[in-house]
Amino acid sequence: MSVSVPRELKSLMEEAKKYKIDRIEFGVLSPQIIRKMSVVEVTNELYHDEIGAPMANSILDPRFGAPEPGSYCPICGNDRDHCPGHFGHIELAFPVVNVLFAEYVYNILRGVCHSCGKIKIDPDKIDLYIKRAKFLKEKMPDRYKKFVKKVVKEAYSQQACPHCGSQNIKIKWEKPYKYYRETPQGQVEMVPSEIRELFERIPDEDLILYGLDKEAARPEWLIFTVLPVPPLT
Repeated sequence: MSVSVPRELKSLMEEAKKYKIDRIEFGVLSPQIIRKMSVVEVTNELYHDEIGAPMANSILDPRFGAPEPGSYCPICGNDRDHCPGHFGHIELAFPVVNVLFAEYVYNILRGVCHSCGKIKIDPDKIDLYIKRAKFLKEKMPDRYKKFVKKVVKEAYSQQACPHCGSQNIKIKWEKPYKYYRETPQGQVEMVPSEIRELFERIPDEDLILYGLDKEAARPEWLIFTVLPVPPLT
C-alpha cells in the first residue's frame, strides 16, 4: 500500500538532506529555562487529599500529564497513551551546589578573582589564551581539557589579581561539595549563595578558559536555585 506524502513535508525532507549533524553538545538548564518549561510549581508535600484524589501543586498534580487509563491531560488534552508528560519545578529556599559539577565549581573558585570576578590571567595573555582555547575546543577537545586545567593552575598561582590587584585567596575543597577560603583568622566556609553571587560577576568572554560556554552553562547555573521536576511518564 502506497502512502502519499504531503507536498510541504516532501519539501522539508528535501531541505533536511542538505544538513548533517557532526556533533551534539550537552548543557545545563538555566533557572529561567526551568521555570519557562514548567507547567506547575510544586509546593505541596502531600500527594492525595482525604478521598484519594491527587493534590494540586504536588508531584501528582494532573498537570504533569495523564497518569491513568481513560484520563486526559489538562495541558495538552491528550490521553495517557499520547501525552508526553510535562515538567514542573521546585523553588529552593536556599541555593545548593549541583554535586555533579562540584569539581567545576572548585576550579572556577581557584581561577576567578573574588573581588572583580575576572580570571586571574595577565591581560596581555588573555586574548591569546582565548583564541587558543577556541581552536582546541573545536579541533582538539582532549587537549582543550588539559589546556583549561593549565590556565586555571596558572591563575591560581598568582600572588594578586593582575586586573584589580586584590590578593589571591587560597581555596580548599572538602568533598563532596563544601568549599573554604583561607583568611588570617582561619578557614571560612563559602556558602552556595556567596559562590553564586561571585560566579554571576564572571564575564562571558572568560568562560571558555574554564571549559564553559555562555549558551550551554553559565557558572552560576551550577548552583541550584530551582529544580526541574520530571513528569510521571
